[in-house]
Amino acid sequence: MKNRFFPLVALIVSGGHSLLMLMESHLKYQRLGSTLDDAAGEAFDKVARLLNLPYPGGPSIQKRLILEILMHILFHALAWKAHGIFLSAG
Repeated sequence: MKNRFFPLVALIVSGGHSLLMLMESHLKYQRLGSTLDDAAGEAFDKVARLLNLPYPGGPSIQKRLILEILMHILFHALAWKAHGIFLSAG
């Protein structure tokens, strides 16, 4: 059976640099290109500044996003409980 996922192009972005990779399989890949500077990290810093978050921006945005997601989940769980809707994982 032919794998439907490969080949694929993957973009790996971090605060320090970015890579563009061609993946032919799970263990067979080659770098197509990369950034020469930390432009992605600087973009995170600028967004964090706009949101009044501390430097460096990447970790600050990540923590804020996790907090927002957890608050959203908690809010909906409490709303469901208040309306008598109970969900069980087991």
